[in-house]
Amino acid sequence: MADADAQARPGRRRKPESAVQELPLKYIDVTSANSKSYCFEKEGHTLGNSLRHMIVRQQHVDLCGYTIPHPMEDLYHMRIQTDGALDADTALDRGLTNLASLCDDLLKKVNDAHEAFDSGAAVPMNESD
Repeated sequence: MADADAQARPGRRRKPESAVQELPLKYIDVTSANSKSYCFEKEGHTLGNSLRHMIVRQQHVDLCGYTIPHPMEDLYHMRIQTDGALDADTALDRGLTNLASLCDDLLKKVNDAHEAFDSGAAVPMNESD
């Protein structure tokens, strides 16, 4: 059933149980459950800044930042610290899930606008139109 559903909606992928499981990342520093540093391989500013923004917006997240150690390296380091009510892995997983959801919504809006344009229908420029 999942394969048929994926074929019916091109560009959509089945959501994993945990978004963290699919990423090529490793722990750099684990101070405690609520304070960890991660290394994301084969990623850069595009994912780093977007993910940082989604994580820092969460309640109980005290700090989230990323750095690219060297421009020639294809990786970045991310540090997440929480107040203890939430562990860093959960904050990362929620951030990835929220970012994937946001990207899915954006892709749907772009596809809808593209279909409307192709059909000659008027395309509103914003929600109030």
